Amino acid sequence: MDRFLLNSPKRCEEEESIPSTSNSPTVKKPKYRKYDDSYLEFGFTSTEVNGEERPLCVLCMKVLAPECMLPSKLKRHLETNHKYAVGKSRDYFDRKRKELKQEKSIFFKNASIPNNALIASYKVAFRIAKFKKPHTIAEELILPAALDMLDEATDINKDAHLICYIRFIDNDDMVEDLLFCKNITAGAKTQDLFEILDNFMSENSVDWTKCVGVCTDGTRSMSGCYGGLQALIQNKAPDALWTHCIIHREALASKYLSPELNQVLECVVNVVNYIKTRPLKSRFFKKLCEDMGAEHTSLLYYSSARWLSRGNMILRTFELREEIYVFIKEEGHKHASEFSNKEFLIKLVYLCDIFDKLNSLNTSLQGKNMHLLKSMEKISAFIKKLKL
Repeated sequence: MDRFLLNSPKRCEEEESIPSTSNSPTVKKPKYRKYDDSYLEFGFTSTEVNGEERPLCVLCMKVLAPECMLPSKLKRHLETNHKYAVGKSRDYFDRKRKELKQEKSIFFKNASIPNNALIASYKVAFRIAKFKKPHTIAEELILPAALDMLDEATDINKDAHLICYIRFIDNDDMVEDLLFCKNITAGAKTQDLFEILDNFMSENSVDWTKCVGVCTDGTRSMSGCYGGLQALIQNKAPDALWTHCIIHREALASKYLSPELNQVLECVVNVVNYIKTRPLKSRFFKKLCEDMGAEHTSLLYYSSARWLSRGNMILRTFELREEIYVFIKEEGHKHASEFSNKEFLIKLVYLCDIFDKLNSLNTSLQGKNMHLLKSMEKISAFIKKLKL
């Protein structure tokens, strides 16, 4: 009877003892070439993706497929996408590979979360529970107080960086690229910044006399003609000319508003910070926006170190003006009446309009193949439109 049963032990043993006679072909993984050090002459190094070795371009950081690990395909990528780098020496690509590794380590360090962050949150929760306080006090009091003690000019690891870009002519083509991004381990004085720049030039055997121009912002440590960075550079490169960054000059010119408009800006910043620095209120505000069918569900921060954030923050505030009025009115905020005042809203609309135009202008002044003549032409056209 056991042979008629599907799951009988004897039947299972017999099936296991019978050798497999299936003629189904086994699927073999395709074999690809392995990376060779000579491929660096085409601007490629290697990286591992899902256990496979793939070619990585050191110029555009693009990862190609494993079957592209061929000299002909790597050379085709170089000639098609990076014509300016064709014929470059191996040392050029080796330097790009070192810069790529350094940038990866820097960005990984900035994006990583400290291991003590979780322990710190547990300690705070333990202290709140020990004193029998509600857990919301961490969001309403402790977190805003911690934000007040942080410096917004630094990253999450409180590291400062010196970023330098380079522009040069290669075979009648204007080439722009990132020269380096270095951690500022010492002070941020003129001499400290110059030592970082000078050490990089010496390590990479770059001749200072080939430097014909330097563009910085207008701070004293950068623009000082006697003790600033431009003066130290001109000691090494006497023919180098210094120019004040045109975007920085325009940002400085638009920084100081009239007292009435500045009062509106301060009011908006105060309301945004009141909602954004309190996670509990941010969640309630998000729920209110969803219930009212708003296009957005959160506000944007304003940072004086980022000139684009001012216009974006004001525009988002105007788009959510009705939701903000309902929310801060229920909270009893001192600026609640302002968002129902027509005169206040008219000034807010004006700020949205003027900063939207300034942001568009500043964005157009950036990018490749931009020079002083093009920038001045765009600014002149912008001024003419304002006069009209």
